[in-house]
Amino acid sequence: MAHERRNSDEAERIRVRDGLDMAITDHTNIEITLERPTAITLPCLSPTGGQQIVDRIYLWTDDPKDFLTAMREHIGSGAESDTNKKAQAHAAHDEERRKRMAEYSNGPAIDVNGLVKRFGDATALDGIDLTVESGSVLGLLGPNGSGKTTTVHILATLTRADQGTARVCGYDVVREAHQVRQLIGLTGQYASVDKDLSGYQNLVMIGRLLGMPRSQAKSRASGLLEEAGLTDAATKPAKTYSGGMRRRLDLAASIMGEAAVVFLDEPTTGLDPARRGETWAMVRRLAAQGSTVLLTTQYLEEADHLASEIVLIDSGTVAARGTPDSLKRRVGSQTLDVRLSDPVQLKEAATRVESIIRTALVVDAQTGRLSAAVADGEVMPAIVRSLDEASIEVNELSLRLPSLDDVFLTLTGHRATTENDNKKEAA
Repeated sequence: MAHERRNSDEAERIRVRDGLDMAITDHTNIEITLERPTAITLPCLSPTGGQQIVDRIYLWTDDPKDFLTAMREHIGSGAESDTNKKAQAHAAHDEERRKRMAEYSNGPAIDVNGLVKRFGDATALDGIDLTVESGSVLGLLGPNGSGKTTTVHILATLTRADQGTARVCGYDVVREAHQVRQLIGLTGQYASVDKDLSGYQNLVMIGRLLGMPRSQAKSRASGLLEEAGLTDAATKPAKTYSGGMRRRLDLAASIMGEAAVVFLDEPTTGLDPARRGETWAMVRRLAAQGSTVLLTTQYLEEADHLASEIVLIDSGTVAARGTPDSLKRRVGSQTLDVRLSDPVQLKEAATRVESIIRTALVVDAQTGRLSAAVADGEVMPAIVRSLDEASIEVNELSLRLPSLDDVFLTLTGHRATTENDNKKEAA
């Protein structure tokens, strides 16, 4: 550590700026030997965690240990690692944000009654009812064309319903659309950032448009880019980003304003599993900070991981609602799957399997699959023998815990995701 002695009226003053900086950032121990009482100029970080050295203290001591003790007490959290300082800053920010979000917690964050929306002869929504409590994550689960995106567009004031009412934080989405827009964030299915600006510039611009001071916009942008795993690409034009990177930037843009209610319309479409996990972490943090999140998705695992409550939507109507566990309990303790090589044999196979399990069987003609809730696997040998006697070739015979897709299949007669959806997801 470099010590600099200065000849002045205050003899034997020792400046320890370089060493102290190192101690703060690297948590390195400082050892100083003093032969007699000495005045020490002690640069240190401000208690608010600022980056500049703004404070000094003078200490006189006969014992170096006294100096080190006093220094640590004076600096406090400033002597901690950068990681700890960031964690403390995040915690303080989250607490402040929770307090602000509490202002909107009187009553449900989203209240929808009898929404109907038609596009020509097609009915997109046919009497949807929804209630989303403040600070919760609601998963709106359904296949393409089920009405998920239309619901989000109505709640985000982008589309008007033909019938019914909808309120966000107590404001009517039609008569009080301006107030609603000030309280919400929206991520659509396609990235909507300026491709010629960098990720950092996009977020700072959005922050400034939302009325943030420049310093706050910059700080918020940097933090969100870090959360999204985009720090290394922060200064690169968005047009150079991959599809997954643009999706994560779009999500960061939608929450730049720290909205009370955030609509995420299939936010992980096109993301690989690792990046999907990063997005999930961002959504969890949003909820922890007090935001209400309405998440639409085709990914059953996503709804299962993130949502405190799930609404299954099919053909513009609500098929079921409940927690992930309560919905799964409606199916049974375990699920039996039988998949045939030749779908032509599906009818005969269904008759044989149903006579053995003696419970309702769900037949999926599109995939050639039979599914049913069973208590255990004792029926499997009998099923194999019966199908073999009829020369019915089986591609798959399995027993597993029920999934949300099983719930959807049981209630609607078809799956929430198709084979093509699964292939796209795997790609």
